Order: sequence, then structure tokens, then C-alpha cells
Amino acid sequence: MSFDAESSRKQIAFDLRQEDLKEHYGKNHENSYRDLKDFFKKSNWEHRQGSVYASKGAVSYPAIHDLLKEAVKKMPWLDKCARRIDVTEVGAEHDLRDALKEIAKEVHGSHAKDQDMELHTEPNTEPPKSLADIKNEIEAQRSSEMSDIVKEVSIKGRGDR
Repeated sequence: MSFDAESSRKQIAFDLRQEDLKEHYGKNHENSYRDLKDFFKKSNWEHRQGSVYASKGAVSYPAIHDLLKEAVKKMPWLDKCARRIDVTEVGAEHDLRDALKEIAKEVHGSHAKDQDMELHTEPNTEPPKSLADIKNEIEAQRSSEMSDIVKEVSIKGRGDR
């Protein structure tokens, strides 16, 4: 299985200039972040942190263009205040909470109490994976991708004869 950026999940990160927000948004410029969050939630994106949003499903680049066009219509200050807007293709995501617990026990010793290490999880998320599971998953994905490349080269090589 090869990675197709055109039909993958996307993540958008905003870097907004505070001075420009004061000028173009107005008195309560702190509300600009709430406006962004509300807009993306209504557009079926999830808030990850700060000004970072991730699509809940696969999104094409033309759809990103349409989304930004709608954002500028609803938030006319956005283009005047954005220092950067980055879009990233989201590949495999791995929840590292269990791995973090393992590492914390290594760092703090086995005497660390599990209740002190307890992490709060969001509802409806996959259970965390161990580092070994993640390594195995990545190796399987790489192996599959390499197999696809070898097949493609082999097929192209036969067609050239």
C-alpha cells in the first residue's frame, strides 16, 4: 500500500501575528482563536493543539482551497493576520501514552507508582500501543511499500523488452 497525499488526512497549522490581530480583528482579538476553532469544528476537523487542526477523514488539496476560501469569507481578518498557514499530510498516527508510561518508569525507576503515571484519555480513541507494536507496524508498512515498488519496477521492466 503506497501513501497517497491527495486522499490522505490533512493537518493545518496557523501562525497568527498578534500585532495584526489587534489591528484587523479588533478589541477582543483573543476571540480570533475561538473563531478558528469553531469554524474548523463545524467543518468536521478536530482541534489538536493551539492553532493546529486535523481533518477527520481524507481531504484533497482542492477541498483545502475551498475550506480556506470559506474561512476567509467568515473571518476576513485571517489573510491579513496569518504569518504562516501550513498543511501537512497525516500519515500513520501512534498513541504513545503507554510508551510514555514505560519510559517514565525507566527514568524514575520501578518504584514509581502507577497511579502517579496515570494519563487521562479522551473517549472514543484507540487504546495506546507499545513501542514494540509501533516498530512492528512501521516495519510491516515499509515491507509492504517496498514490495509494491519491486512489483512496479518488475512490471515496467517486462513492458520495456
